[in-house]
Amino acid sequence: RCENIDISNNYIKRVSDEWMGDPAITAKTCNNLTISNNEICDVPYTGINWGWGWQSHLKNGWATIKNNYLHNTNAVGYDGGCLYIFGGCHVGDNRTVVENNWLRSYRGKGIYNDNGCMGVDMNDNVIELVTSPMWMSEGAQGNTIGRIYSTIPTILTNSSKFELMKAVYTDIGELTTYTPGDDTTETYRIKSEAGLTDEYSHIKDY
Repeated sequence: RCENIDISNNYIKRVSDEWMGDPAITAKTCNNLTISNNEICDVPYTGINWGWGWQSHLKNGWATIKNNYLHNTNAVGYDGGCLYIFGGCHVGDNRTVVENNWLRSYRGKGIYNDNGCMGVDMNDNVIELVTSPMWMSEGAQGNTIGRIYSTIPTILTNSSKFELMKAVYTDIGELTTYTPGDDTTETYRIKSEAGLTDEYSHIKDY
């Protein structure tokens, strides 16, 4: 198992032209993984995939996924999201944290919590224009969803028992909707801090 891996300040564009089911970044079975300040755009499927396996007992490790800017994902494969998570994503008290990401796409979901997704804390993510800011599969449990800022007012799930899921499986916080181009103080802050840091912004010129 990998440990202490940092994937940061990468500009990834137009990958997976031949095998269009590949995410731009795929990671699994790693303890203390950090994926931060990346910009990923114009990809046929998911931007970042964390975890593996549709059962919560499959322990992938834990990760921090923050300050990424993912846009124009899922151009071909819509059954996914800007960020796709599945399998057990915690080890003991170490949980996966997904925060301060800016996710923007015309297809797919913002954050796709598939079956077995467990041990993930999501908070302060800006999600724009997608079919749904958050998808919760029926087998996703033991996760927390804090503040979501989105242009779409609805959280989707493949379960007909959504109210039961909210009470039993996943702690769901506040969903704040806003109009694109009319940012709140918090959405402006999150967007400003997402993507490449100033030190690496020049790599987009190549």
